[in-house]
Amino acid sequence: MSPETADESGTGGLATTVLGVHRLEDPEQQGEILALAHRLPGVQRVWMDGDALCVEHDPSLCSREGIIEALERRGIPLRLGAVLAAETGEPPPAVPGPTMSGPEELGEGDPADALTLIPYGVFVLSVGGQDSLNACTVSWLTQVSFEPPLLVLALDRTSYSHGTLVPGGTFAINFLDRGNISRANRLALPHRLRPRDLAGVPHNRSFRGTPILDEAIAFLECEVRATFEPGGDHTLFVGEVVAGGVRRESAMLTLRESGLKYR
Repeated sequence: MSPETADESGTGGLATTVLGVHRLEDPEQQGEILALAHRLPGVQRVWMDGDALCVEHDPSLCSREGIIEALERRGIPLRLGAVLAAETGEPPPAVPGPTMSGPEELGEGDPADALTLIPYGVFVLSVGGQDSLNACTVSWLTQVSFEPPLLVLALDRTSYSHGTLVPGGTFAINFLDRGNISRANRLALPHRLRPRDLAGVPHNRSFRGTPILDEAIAFLECEVRATFEPGGDHTLFVGEVVAGGVRRESAMLTLRESGLKYR
């Protein structure tokens, strides 16, 4: 039975009572409830509307309280505050459906402005080759697995550093102190303007050959496990953490505090 077959005119002394029930995933249970309600004296029509049981009945033969008592006595899972519409002799008011709002109603502006509100840290990515070292400032980094510990780093496909990360190779993520804005600014410059990235920057290599900055308050050394091309202008590099640690307790630099803008 459906709302389309119900008499919603409210004439002839009939009333419609709408009761809230817990969502029923089992069609058989829903059918049992409908059949039970329909057998009550004075009930003309019953139907389900989402989580609501709608009962059209003659209040002189079956009151709202009588319907509730009969259903509860048979274990029907009525929700707290089950009565959604009283027996007024009028059909229950229609529930408005979803409406489409325009940009003005939503306060819509530039989505890029909202994206800049996502919090990011500022890190130095360092990669060591046999003949050269490379380092650059990065921020699009997140952990994606506990076991094994995995990170995902997003790099611009046109950047010099993009070509230095190879499957099975290693890289390090160096965490900067909040006050070390100058290092982040310098390594954010294009590689052509600073070809000797780590010249004059104290660092040491791990036994895997990865350069680790001495000034890093913490670091993570990773091996490249996979790369993904999601279809945009950045490549996703999945790195498994193979070494790392916190060297000293200090507040780390964030993108907002650095004054850098990446967009």
